[in-house]
Amino acid sequence: MKSRNFYGLTLVELVVVLTIVSILATIALVNVNARKKEDEVRDGAYKFSALLAEARNQAINSRSRVMFRFNNTTIQWCVTSCYISGTLPKSIEHKFTWTKILRYARESVLPGMIPSVTYTAGSGWNHFYIEPDGTLIGYTTDTTPRGITVYLQHDKDANRKYRTTVLPILGKARIYPKW
Repeated sequence: MKSRNFYGLTLVELVVVLTIVSILATIALVNVNARKKEDEVRDGAYKFSALLAEARNQAINSRSRVMFRFNNTTIQWCVTSCYISGTLPKSIEHKFTWTKILRYARESVLPGMIPSVTYTAGSGWNHFYIEPDGTLIGYTTDTTPRGITVYLQHDKDANRKYRTTVLPILGKARIYPKW
């Protein structure tokens, strides 16, 4: 029987409290880890969008064509061409963390649309150009603006996906969860 002047917890009460606290901590940890994967893919989509906006501003301000290149893990922009080393401005190479570009389409794929052709984004460089007026073209021989859509996915969780669609004339990126 418990003494009336005794302050504190019995051993059974202490074990029950510690069990409840450990269960709550485990649930919180699982939810945080699941959210972290979603955030990593979303951050990759926003990083692509932000670097594209930076490249578009550079094209408009410098009144010159800007090359935007990417592979499955890295993105970069360069004035004129990334393959010619020189004194022209270019961004640093941004690498994705736990995220990859799996596919891309050389058109703007808005919700409800199906791309006509998608390409695999491998380790080799893929590119498109931003004209001095801010519009996008796929190749230097294109006569009309074209958009681009990239499909990003988490390295460890295939259910974590984002799609970034770039509108051809405006050059603005739209980000959509899932594909």
